[in-house]
Amino acid sequence: MTNYKAHLFICTKCRFIKEDGNLCEDDTAKNFRKSVKDKAREKFGKGVVRINASGCLDNCENGICSVLYPSAEWNIQLKPGDEDKLIQAIENTLDN
Repeated sequence: MTNYKAHLFICTKCRFIKEDGNLCEDDTAKNFRKSVKDKAREKFGKGVVRINASGCLDNCENGICSVLYPSAEWNIQLKPGDEDKLIQAIENTLDN
């Protein structure tokens, strides 16, 4: 049995308007989550951090959002390319 030290939920049901005025594609958030998960596994190894897809976190107007436990840290307005922001948040949580 694994005891995760951090648990990150990333909304994969996002329906937000991008800067160009177009609605995001359904796969944008799913691909973002997969990228964060891959980077987390590479950096922290297996069994340290759990990266879950989440249903709606009720912040759709703010883009992709996430919540990290046990710190209860929210990140909103995420977009592809922000993966390292979440990796840093995980690292900070693990250091505390």
